[in-house]
Amino acid sequence: MSQQRRSNDDNDDAQLFREMRHNPCLMTPVAAVCLFVFVLFSIATMLFKVPILVLGFVLSPFLQNSHWFIEFLYPMGLARWAHLYLVKMNSSKRKDKTHSRTVEQRFEVVQGRVFIHAIPQLLDNVGYLVVCLPPLASSPSSASTNESVEITALANSAANDFPSTQSRSLVAFFVDCGDAESTADQLQDIIKLHYPKYKYSFSLQSLFCTHKHHDHTAGNRGLLDHPRYGRDLKRIHGGAVERVPYCNVPVRDGDMPELPSVPGNDMNDVVELEVISVPGHTRGSVAYSLKSKVGSSLVSFCFTGDTLFSGGSGVPFESDRQPKSDLNKAGKEATSPIRASAGNNAIERCFAELVIRSMATPTSCKDKLLFFPGHEYSAELLQRQFLPPTNGMGNADAMIWNKFSPSYFFETASQMFVAVHRRNLAKDGKVLAIPTHLDRELKVNPTLRQMFKRGEEIIKALQLWRQNFARGTVHVLSDLSSSTEEGQNGDAATEPPKTPATEDQWTVAVHDVERTVFTTMYTKDLDALISDMSSGRIKPQAAVARLQQLKKALEEPVVGRRPIPGTLPTQKAMYQAILAIALLGSAPSALTVKDSRAMNLPLPVAPHKSDKILVSQRRLISILTALGLIRIDTEHGRDVIKILKLLWQESLEYGDAPSASYGGVEQSFEQDDLLELGTLKWMLYGAETNTSFLGKMCKPCGGGTPEPSRPHPIHSSKKRRTNGELVKHDIVACLLCQDAAGCPGSGRDHNGDTDKQADRNEEQELELAELLPPSADPPPTNGYGKRVSTM
Repeated sequence: MSQQRRSNDDNDDAQLFREMRHNPCLMTPVAAVCLFVFVLFSIATMLFKVPILVLGFVLSPFLQNSHWFIEFLYPMGLARWAHLYLVKMNSSKRKDKTHSRTVEQRFEVVQGRVFIHAIPQLLDNVGYLVVCLPPLASSPSSASTNESVEITALANSAANDFPSTQSRSLVAFFVDCGDAESTADQLQDIIKLHYPKYKYSFSLQSLFCTHKHHDHTAGNRGLLDHPRYGRDLKRIHGGAVERVPYCNVPVRDGDMPELPSVPGNDMNDVVELEVISVPGHTRGSVAYSLKSKVGSSLVSFCFTGDTLFSGGSGVPFESDRQPKSDLNKAGKEATSPIRASAGNNAIERCFAELVIRSMATPTSCKDKLLFFPGHEYSAELLQRQFLPPTNGMGNADAMIWNKFSPSYFFETASQMFVAVHRRNLAKDGKVLAIPTHLDRELKVNPTLRQMFKRGEEIIKALQLWRQNFARGTVHVLSDLSSSTEEGQNGDAATEPPKTPATEDQWTVAVHDVERTVFTTMYTKDLDALISDMSSGRIKPQAAVARLQQLKKALEEPVVGRRPIPGTLPTQKAMYQAILAIALLGSAPSALTVKDSRAMNLPLPVAPHKSDKILVSQRRLISILTALGLIRIDTEHGRDVIKILKLLWQESLEYGDAPSASYGGVEQSFEQDDLLELGTLKWMLYGAETNTSFLGKMCKPCGGGTPEPSRPHPIHSSKKRRTNGELVKHDIVACLLCQDAAGCPGSGRDHNGDTDKQADRNEEQELELAELLPPSADPPPTNGYGKRVSTM
């Protein structure tokens, strides 16, 4: 009882400090004083020529906490004026009214009913107008036979006069208004071009803000006061802790806001909008996931604000500070604290949340997810990936291209070329390179690539546990050392019908966004196919199958890697796997207790209490599926899920299940779906729980944790620990290396396998790390002891 009381006291003290640290009333003057001292000392340095060494020593604390300036001083009126002045000054230098040509373009959500229009603003911001046309005769929410006929007729008549809809309005909502004047001008052009018969019956009723920054909210007041577009604008939504200007409808995680409606045209009948809290860029940032309620659509449209961009992510200004030591893998151990809400870690959790929550069925591989970012940064972010990574980049490993299959490099290079081309058009106006879709971002976005690697670490940890420490057995039919396994290929999916596009009305459907511009393949594979076709050795149907295989060949890794059998991971490798489980398996947490209650988020967890992070089994399965690491229709995917379920079952038998209510916030998962991170890391690696420095030095203060009744088998194992891995690579068979060896390789055979010449070469497996000497521990024992938490 006393142990629990001490734990609660520690939590209360930590939470109190966190509340003070993020209290605007307290921290705004502190940040102002810090900025004043910084400027004053910089001026004194220039006047009196203070040595740079002294300058760096004095200003280092201010620079390390420079995010305070963004969090507390940026919302002030002076900062707003300065930011908008600089942005508009740069915007005024261009000849065109907006930075991109988008008036003709619209993205179809529900055929003939709901469309998304991108609205360029300021320097590179992008807002979005979502409109809903009234139905012709009956509501398209019914699944009648005449539904598609009516919608198609409406689509072809959207710009024409049909008396049955003249008495009803075109309803709409807007996402992120940074410039009211430019937005109003573009709305007028869009209505004139796409919906001329709704010129006097256009009803803009809601404004949704993703976060509080001025370039996303500066137009709120102007849009409200606009004589035409502000007359029906009654609801402005924003994160409950964001202090969005003129917000009168605060939203929190999981909310389903009411959408615009008028008699005869209710947007709520055909689509729904869900609020997804993504604290990181700001403490109250939210994304909005738009989904169709008509038919069997598996497409989601996600407005991500400054959380996710094409090829990158937003800066985590208001997350917990991530020290440089946290980015350094050296010296990390399985018991090292996890800063899951700090810096790039917070962004990864938010990305996982966006993907899982936006997909209609998270374990399905057929879902489609489109992202609509708040900025057009595509060209810059993609170009940056081909430059040397800078110090302190949390996703620097994702820039090492030889750790991925060739398709990642070529897809990123292709999208960079497309984005640079579109963003440098002069005569016809620049074209947006967004929206983007999940399958593309999995390859071109370094944060998602980093998450893919973390998913591989989780699968390796599951395999190690099954082979060495699981008490139960799982009959595995696949090789878990491979990353993924292709699912069953059915007939080519047909493109769903869409509203016809014209020269002046660019109607873009999901399959248009997903369509690639370039296809890359191995030259020798292509030459071999051309030779077979020209000589008549292959039939047309077989040639088509070969071409499909050539497109997929670059998905295969050019170097095979797998763990060394009979060895155990090092402390650093265990830390990486535990971190991966924490980031991919747990939901984003609030910045403070107050934010937790206001935004319906889990409580923040201090680094030395990171064992209390709740990990969801279903969440792990969903994100591994979304990342393409498992598929439920393959043996590989089913095997991973079976091992994961066995781990959960044995963990629940070993440790107490956590409460279904976490920090006063009810979880959406069942109670047996959640496990504490500390329980999982003990089950996987026998790693002890985290304790504070005082707890390590003083057992009474640390709670006096008793030793487990039976040790974890890993503690008595004689297996050696190593960072090494087995690498499989044959220079003669590798299509990237054949020319260097002077080999006339003929590409792949009809089944996509390597040349027969490669079969004559023995498998080359090289150990890339020095093996540690075997342990002198006593013989291993079986079973786990009941662990008493020190929290």
